[in-house]
Amino acid sequence: MIEEKINNLIKEIKKKYNVSTHNDYNLDYDNDYNKFKQEYDVFVKAHPDYIYYMKITGGSLFESKENGDLNFGFYGFDHHLIESIFTGPPLNEDGYFLFSELMYNIDGNSNNQKIFFFYFHPNKQGVFLKEESNSLYFFVCNNFTEFLEEINSREIIKKIKS
Repeated sequence: MIEEKINNLIKEIKKKYNVSTHNDYNLDYDNDYNKFKQEYDVFVKAHPDYIYYMKITGGSLFESKENGDLNFGFYGFDHHLIESIFTGPPLNEDGYFLFSELMYNIDGNSNNQKIFFFYFHPNKQGVFLKEESNSLYFFVCNNFTEFLEEINSREIIKKIKS
């Protein structure tokens, strides 16, 4: 069920975003995927939808086709598109697991940008947002699947503007 939902969401997202994945490079990520599952076991159990996404993409980059206002990077297993999940500690000092970042170009202007980071927490259910210039975390949605749905529907814009 999770697999079908994620696969369908990716198809829908590709209609609105240019999508590149680490797996587009036809590299073997089995060892990295297994290492990831072992090192971050608590997140594997709590977020099977995210783990499946990592398995099929290895990480990705979404660039808005509409007006270039949204660029999402999902940290992957190497540096082909965006930072590797293994480069620095994905767990920050507050115990949050960093998995994605968003560059929001206000009014489509890349010179007027806000950067947001998205996290999981091992003791809290959901996806959390933190603006680069702010130390507070805000609840975004219940799980990674809902997060992809909000990207697809562009509902995420309402949350980052508030």
